Amino acid sequence: MNPTARLMVRIVAGLLLLLLVIISLAALMFNANDYRADIKQWALTNLGFELDIQDIQWNISKPTQLTLNNIKLTLPQHTPAEHPVAEIEQIWLQLSSSGWFSRELVIEQVILERPTLSISDNLLQHLQSGNPKPTSANEPSNVEPLPIASLQIKQFSINHLDLAVSLRQSPAVTLHDLTMHLNQWQLVQDHQLLTSKGAVDLELAINQIAINAFAVNNVFVSAQLQNQQLEIDQFSANHLKGKLVGELAMNVTPPLALKVKQFSLSDLNLEYSESWLQNFQANAPQLTANIESDQKVNQPVESPLFDSILIEQLALSEISFTSYDKQLPLTFNKLNLNLKNLPILSTGQWLDLSQVDQLNSQFNLNMREFYYAGTSITDLTLKSRVKGGKWEFYQVQGNSFDGHFSALFDISLQRYPDLHINHLTARDLDIGIQPEWLATKNEELAEPKDLLLPINSLVIDKLDLFNLNLLSYADELPLSIRGISLRLEQAQLIKQRHLLTIPPQWSQQASFELIVNEALYQGMKADKIRIKGKLNEDYLNPDMLQRLIPSTPVNVEGKIMDKAPEKRVIRLD
Repeated sequence: MNPTARLMVRIVAGLLLLLLVIISLAALMFNANDYRADIKQWALTNLGFELDIQDIQWNISKPTQLTLNNIKLTLPQHTPAEHPVAEIEQIWLQLSSSGWFSRELVIEQVILERPTLSISDNLLQHLQSGNPKPTSANEPSNVEPLPIASLQIKQFSINHLDLAVSLRQSPAVTLHDLTMHLNQWQLVQDHQLLTSKGAVDLELAINQIAINAFAVNNVFVSAQLQNQQLEIDQFSANHLKGKLVGELAMNVTPPLALKVKQFSLSDLNLEYSESWLQNFQANAPQLTANIESDQKVNQPVESPLFDSILIEQLALSEISFTSYDKQLPLTFNKLNLNLKNLPILSTGQWLDLSQVDQLNSQFNLNMREFYYAGTSITDLTLKSRVKGGKWEFYQVQGNSFDGHFSALFDISLQRYPDLHINHLTARDLDIGIQPEWLATKNEELAEPKDLLLPINSLVIDKLDLFNLNLLSYADELPLSIRGISLRLEQAQLIKQRHLLTIPPQWSQQASFELIVNEALYQGMKADKIRIKGKLNEDYLNPDMLQRLIPSTPVNVEGKIMDKAPEKRVIRLD
């Protein structure tokens, strides 16, 4: 090598060595924390939040790793007493070393440790005020292409997240100890940000979700998002000893279409009380005047978010319920329910009765024991189907001590349904009566012709009741009617939303026979009452009604007390 070439090599080697020394010194002297102020200003300008990062760790020996410690996100001009929107103990990021020259970035792993989120009315108001007016999906997009061709996060993890929701128009909701894993999360593709078009695999576990004192534990979700379709192939949760399992599918672009493929709830014992109901009341509910009219009720209620909700299969197993509220004297044990193919929302309208002809659903129920207001039923079985615009109950039966009953009927699915009873047979049943069921005010004693019922018509082909007892267990209603037997055939008791009056408003030749062994009310007693005839003016008139509820002392094949009730008229309709 000639001297000139040798000199040039030494000069280049010296320059490279000097450059390496300069780069090494710059790397050693570089401190990422010097850029925290710039990052804070960028977050305030572009995100609308104040961002504070206590420490940023980056090392030249591991250039693809970045750690952020003690991150706090707050609203602009927040008060000291206001909770931060988010607090994260640590964010750890691992970049891939490939794809930089082609601008196809891959983040190997992102981990968020112990984040805490707080959702408030102030946050929602800030987000709504800062969002631009949304454009229609049909309008052309003016979004400029991103400088990177693609961005993928292979693994995104959130560990031990806590969430608190405190809104005036909703109850207090807390979420404790959430862990979530996202795999193969594609965020950018072809220089465009993917929102609903992204693809991701998700696993989520929550230790507890609480609505005030009502808590659901051990929530687990496994789902996949692909081509704007979210498939939840596993969903489970626990409440008390009850187990909830489900499988759902839903698109992620409004209007949403939710399909409940399978949903089951088992081994749950609920105890209802006024304090339990208060868990779901809003913190500060907004009172609005109820101006709903009958005409408005006929209009379908629309859902602004969902377009359709279809329940393909719903199963309840071994469900028990006990009410400690005097206004709801209800208890049932060991309820089992199966429901199939029910579209509860269609074309944005809840239970649109105009489309009932298209329904083909099944509804089966059985219950070990049912108790309501003194009426006790055991071994209740109900099987039905919805088809051709009608809800057909083709098997209804149950027992009560030494008694039993069975029925076959159908209901037309319309605003004011038509009820058709093919047959109803009941023997030796005790039926409890609540005082609030009976009329106590003058306006409640209006003539039946002035009352419009929620049922358009009631037709009975055959009714056979034998030895029924109507009993009141309340001190304020000393009423007892025992040994009721009634036979009724080919009768229409309701027509065009009007109840059959006395004398009848419409002519019919329905035959009936009524027997009452004993009736007691406020010191009055009547026994061995028997009426047999037809539902027309000759047989059903005020004189005949007086035999049932005397206003003056009378004898009807028996004897009654001399003193008649004076406080009020009793109506059992």
